[in-house]
Amino acid sequence: KDVDPLKKTHAEQFKQLQDDTEGVQPSNEGSLTGSRAGTATEAKGDPYILALIDQIGTAWTVPTTLKDTELANLSADVCLTIAESGALTSYTVVRKSGNSQFDSSLDATLSTIKQLPPPPEKWRSAASRGRLCPTFAKQ
Repeated sequence: KDVDPLKKTHAEQFKQLQDDTEGVQPSNEGSLTGSRAGTATEAKGDPYILALIDQIGTAWTVPTTLKDTELANLSADVCLTIAESGALTSYTVVRKSGNSQFDSSLDATLSTIKQLPPPPEKWRSAASRGRLCPTFAKQ
């Protein structure tokens, strides 16, 4: 698949940009949340879980030694413990991808994240007990 040349040459600059979603009209490209971490054409799942995956996925840089064909088959499940304030207090990788580079890059990213969106009422109990366990992938 073709990669936009701007994505290649400006990837580092794009990582520094903050998303401003106010007044943005959804298009048929990218995720419905405006995420740079995924390219699904429809958002599947709970908006809060998708926001967590987006924030962590945007901060996460996978080693360039992993080919896109390898990445397409890799994912890991991580249980997050998130305080009512949104502070990430701990995390546990409950299912590794099987690729040490992929897993260690995800672990390194999670270890640097201190703040996530505060959990909405329906997720507070699970979040406080480390029962929010999204799957992370880099397609």
